[in-house]
Amino acid sequence: MARGFKDRLTYKATPIQVSVPASSANLGPGFDALALALDIRDIYVAQILDEEAFDVDVTGEGAEEVKRDGKHLVIKAMMRGFEFMGGKPRGIALRALNQIPHGRGLGSSAAAIVGGLNLARSLVLSGNSLMNDDDLIALATDLEGHPDNVAAAALGGATISWMEERVGVPTGCAVRFSVEQSIRALLLIPNTQLSTGKARKMLPEMVPHR
Repeated sequence: MARGFKDRLTYKATPIQVSVPASSANLGPGFDALALALDIRDIYVAQILDEEAFDVDVTGEGAEEVKRDGKHLVIKAMMRGFEFMGGKPRGIALRALNQIPHGRGLGSSAAAIVGGLNLARSLVLSGNSLMNDDDLIALATDLEGHPDNVAAAALGGATISWMEERVGVPTGCAVRFSVEQSIRALLLIPNTQLSTGKARKMLPEMVPHR
């Protein structure tokens, strides 16, 4: 912890559990805008530690691939959330049950980011007043790089997301709308993995409209 830093947050002593849905984005013509939450969920349980340590245990999808230290994406998102609210805990214990396939276009990284921010908010007294949903989506967008999947993961249902300038800073924004209950999603999940970063690099810089 930096010298002179004063942590002004009050942390809850008990563990907190959150679950975050998978998502499918770039729906139809809504590139980087339209997304849908899906009924597959990652489950995260976290607790604040008194000692300086990150105790991370992961089971399920991608368990052999992810970091088990402060570089785990949920931990990174939690620390960003605590920083936003004005704090920096000494340590965190995290248990993750991953059910969202990794690298398959189902928003696993968005779920981890949204889960981490939700955990941070829930582990702090008055956390909801220090980080509202708009703040959470803006922070998640900054970490993920685009707002579509994080919006669906945070708000559920179907979402429309966009970027707008706020105080001179590009900020992720989103609104939620309900989905007709009779609609069902059919997932065709490939055997091969492709990260969002690599997939986006394959896109052309410009698409001519003629």
